[in-house]
Amino acid sequence: MADNDKRKFDLPWGTLLPLVAILAGVVAQYKPLVSERPSVASEKTAPVIAAQDVDARLWQDPIRVAQTQKALLDEQIDKGVAKKGSAESHDICALVELLHERARTFPEHVLLLAVMLDAGPYSEQGESRLRSRQAVLEGLSESGFVPIDGEHIGFVTDSWPPQVPTPTPAPNAPTPPPNAPSIERALLLPWEECEADPEADPKRVFPRDTKRVLVLWLPAVSFNPFPLSRFALVINKLAANIRDRIDVKLIGPENSTGLQNMIREVCWYPSSVTMQLALDGVSIISPRATASELALLSSVSSDEKSVKELLEKNAFPNTTPRGGLNFVRTIATDDIVLREMIAELARRRITVVPQIAPDGRLISNPAHIVTLSEWDTPYGRSLSTTFAAEVFRQGTKDIIEHPNGRPELIHSYYYLRGIDGQLPGDPAKDNQRDQGQKTQFAQVSVAVEGTEGLNQSDYLRRLARQMKEDNARWQRWDGFGIRAIGLLGSDIYDKLMILRALRPQFPGTVFFTNNYDAHFERRDDWDDAHNLIIASPFGSTLPEIYPRSRIPPFRDNNQTSMYVGTLVATGRMTEEEAEYLSWQPHIFEIGRRGVYDLRPTRYRWDPGKSKMVVQSGDGKNEKTKTWFQDWLSPRVISELIIIALAVLAMVAWISVTIARRTLPGGGTATERLKRALVSTVFWLVCGGPLIIFVVALVAEYWAPEEPLAFFSGISIWPTEMMRLIAFMLAIFFMFKASFDLRANAKRIEAEFAFAPLPLPPFQW
Repeated sequence: MADNDKRKFDLPWGTLLPLVAILAGVVAQYKPLVSERPSVASEKTAPVIAAQDVDARLWQDPIRVAQTQKALLDEQIDKGVAKKGSAESHDICALVELLHERARTFPEHVLLLAVMLDAGPYSEQGESRLRSRQAVLEGLSESGFVPIDGEHIGFVTDSWPPQVPTPTPAPNAPTPPPNAPSIERALLLPWEECEADPEADPKRVFPRDTKRVLVLWLPAVSFNPFPLSRFALVINKLAANIRDRIDVKLIGPENSTGLQNMIREVCWYPSSVTMQLALDGVSIISPRATASELALLSSVSSDEKSVKELLEKNAFPNTTPRGGLNFVRTIATDDIVLREMIAELARRRITVVPQIAPDGRLISNPAHIVTLSEWDTPYGRSLSTTFAAEVFRQGTKDIIEHPNGRPELIHSYYYLRGIDGQLPGDPAKDNQRDQGQKTQFAQVSVAVEGTEGLNQSDYLRRLARQMKEDNARWQRWDGFGIRAIGLLGSDIYDKLMILRALRPQFPGTVFFTNNYDAHFERRDDWDDAHNLIIASPFGSTLPEIYPRSRIPPFRDNNQTSMYVGTLVATGRMTEEEAEYLSWQPHIFEIGRRGVYDLRPTRYRWDPGKSKMVVQSGDGKNEKTKTWFQDWLSPRVISELIIIALAVLAMVAWISVTIARRTLPGGGTATERLKRALVSTVFWLVCGGPLIIFVVALVAEYWAPEEPLAFFSGISIWPTEMMRLIAFMLAIFFMFKASFDLRANAKRIEAEFAFAPLPLPPFQW
């Protein structure tokens, strides 16, 4: 009775567990990085007496700050209140004089690096410019250069467009547009100067023996539709008399449309002698134009098989003193990237043709695949065509010329860029339909999606319903439905809006897109972007075997590509290395902890061995993917065996030394050990880690296509571990229940002197 009256120590678990969960949430809460720098009112700064006189930090948009300063200067000139010499200091002649002075001081040691940027007014275009500037300056830093003035840039202006004779078109070429009237100070050219780092080893400066780099930011809109001839005019204005004493390189064009303009220019309008003299010896590095070779060449009648061959031969049909034009693409084209995406979909059993094993067994049924792409750009329209061509291994030109022969299981939908309707100068979320509406009780209701105005989000709702109806119809016809939806475009904000509209309608569908952007990794967008598959030429970093200082990962694929293009322009990275990078695109999946690289083992060219070698040490993503394999060395295996044996010995010793109240006299050592072996705790402590270890071995060594990642939401292996542990416990509980029932039956027989029951033919 004393034992029964003794109060047991019982904790209120129903109350404690919620409190512990709340405390864990408080401790593990996400704290955004918010600066406490006090805001400063815009004040008029002291005038800078230097060539670079415009306030601009290294992470600012060069064209925007120059446009702001130019507008102020134009206003002062029009009112006649401009300071003496201010207009002359920003005339292109000032930059000509500076460049000539640098050529005299450092003969054959000056690089004129022109960078062509998208000069559009929209927010995504401004973001692209500041990302490009940071990437170019990081590339110059890696090449051994530092800015002369890290807080200012310069700018010059000139009359534009140039008044030159209209080029004579080639046979069957369209007539060129007439020259527009020239406008004074219409051409804006921001620039900044870098010098070789005096503290750096001269052997680490690229190009070799270069002392100065003049970075010239070119607004692409001022050079279209004749980018090459107009760039040649700028070179002639800046360096006509010193062309043999400076090196000229162009990082551009700004996108695939700009590259298409270059191709059409050299094919339709033969280059003049003046243009050839200016472009002779110029290297054009294209890090942003990703349209496939076939898509670009299909717009012109040419026998060349590559864009490089077409540009170099057509621009310079004859031998020239400086070797003519050199064109390099440092980014994977869309067909290569989409081919990798198609392979990833096939690994997930998503194909438009049935997959059949060698023995004739059906592996997977065909599936409908939907692509959504931009309709208002040649680049966007070509993406869906290129995807369909790669799926069925047809030519892009065949798909364009014979639209009726398009694959039946691939369906293309189109939209216009800028779905949210945001215009330059609009305040953030100024549109009424994006704002919460207040009720008569002053409560904020859900935001309203209007059906009028600039915002096109209502189109997405109707598009989602239409796709849902189409999916139901296709399932009735052939039994197959939509299993993958591709968002093929260039605007990250449009992609996120499409994901928000389509995810609820197609919860079990695989979503994929092109081009990595760090915006997909934001915590706020996890519900929309989770498990999104991304095919991209680059990620946020380069492999560690390639030149890369300890700089933060970039924001998107294009920024990394601009960094690579700058390294190629300076010679820090060879064209061969950039080429091998370009044909090895990445496949990412968005997880809870950010982006995860799913790509297989990569190879690179080793000049010393004259062969392809395995690329090891491939950045943080590669290390993350093989962390268990890298950790599990022979020494670690021996240590794990020793630890496992020690744990088993400890469990056995504890089980033997602790008396059992339910056994007479506490039980013998053998009885205590048997009772411990049939306990749930023993199987959880010993069986659980063993299952996790074995599954991890299988995941790392025998199933490399599926990553081993915990708590990321992208790997099947943690789920399989839980299933195997549950399966083990289920079997254990079945046997334990059988043993307990038998022991209970024997105890009842002994206590009440019952005759033993006959044994059945089968028993647990």
